[in-house]
Amino acid sequence: MNRFKNKIKLNIKGKNIDRFINRLIKHNIEIISLEKIKYNEIDIIIFKKDLELINEIKTIYEIKEIRTYGIINITNRIKMYKYLLIFITIGYLVIFVLSNMIFDVKIVYNDKKIRALLKQELKINGISKYRFKKDYHEIEKIKNRILSKYNRKLEWLEIESSGTKYIVRLEERKITKEPPIFKNRNIIAKKNGIITHIEASNGEIIKNKNDYVKKGDIIVKGEIS
Repeated sequence: MNRFKNKIKLNIKGKNIDRFINRLIKHNIEIISLEKIKYNEIDIIIFKKDLELINEIKTIYEIKEIRTYGIINITNRIKMYKYLLIFITIGYLVIFVLSNMIFDVKIVYNDKKIRALLKQELKINGISKYRFKKDYHEIEKIKNRILSKYNRKLEWLEIESSGTKYIVRLEERKITKEPPIFKNRNIIAKKNGIITHIEASNGEIIKNKNDYVKKGDIIVKGEIS
């Protein structure tokens, strides 16, 4: 923990330096490091909290601050380079935003109606211009949600991230119409008259050639070809 405590390096000049050192020891000032420069000059490292007391007892000695250590040193460096740190932080934020934002959503399909429908659904699910990118799991959930909602229109959907844009590919579902099933029907007379010719491969013939029928009479009953 001493490494993080505030410490300061002092340069001290004056006559009889040893007497000054003894004075520091007498006042219980801890000397962390001491280096003799000349007979009348030394460098010492002390805790910052003791600096005020040293200034009170220094008398004729010249004391100069050389360097700081610990938290105070980090704080001083931050103050010194605060503008540089601010610009670096802003730069990283700008790069992060630009590299994680969507600037285009391209839907690869010819049908304009399908493209418009899908574009609206993607927007509802947070995929549109100037939105942040989604992670893989969110993309999968969105795909499944759209496919489930339009299961009669869409067969397959893929959302691919390419740089700062999404490329959306799809396949429309083709529903094959089943041939119509006709129920058994009867042939009836449209108006009054005489039958001149009749032919049926299915069903039961009720009236024969040369029979007189009234409007609404059944001529052939049941299935016909």
